[in-house]
Amino acid sequence: MTHVSAQLRLLIPSDIDAVMAIETVAHSHPWKRQSMDDSLAGHHRCVGCVVNEELVGFYIASMGGGDAELLDIAIHPSQRGRGLADLLMGDLIQWAEKKAETVFLEVRISNHKAISVYQRHDFIEVGERPNYYPTANGKEHALIMARYLR
Repeated sequence: MTHVSAQLRLLIPSDIDAVMAIETVAHSHPWKRQSMDDSLAGHHRCVGCVVNEELVGFYIASMGGGDAELLDIAIHPSQRGRGLADLLMGDLIQWAEKKAETVFLEVRISNHKAISVYQRHDFIEVGERPNYYPTANGKEHALIMARYLR
């Protein structure tokens, strides 16, 4: 893994085009623009990862009832393998530790690289959602993972 110099910053509504560009190349079934607009308008924690003044990744998370949830995370494919997901996950955990007892996330059962990132950050499998994610040929299961903070 090659690490690069990156900065994290809160995303703002004017970042929508850059965020959607990453979202559409990073995920086979990306979020709709309106959902992303709602998140960037202040409904969720939205953090971007910037390399050489260019947005190359982000995460979106929510907090409620003593739990935090990672709703979306994406790194531009050209920037993967450089430790940027680890940087974003570290920020998520640091933010969550202030108010949450647990951080939850869902991940495609076939996304072994993402699962490895989450395991490096002490997430464990706590459940499964059958036929949760759409695929080109139907549906695939989601793993529910959690990191207990307290």
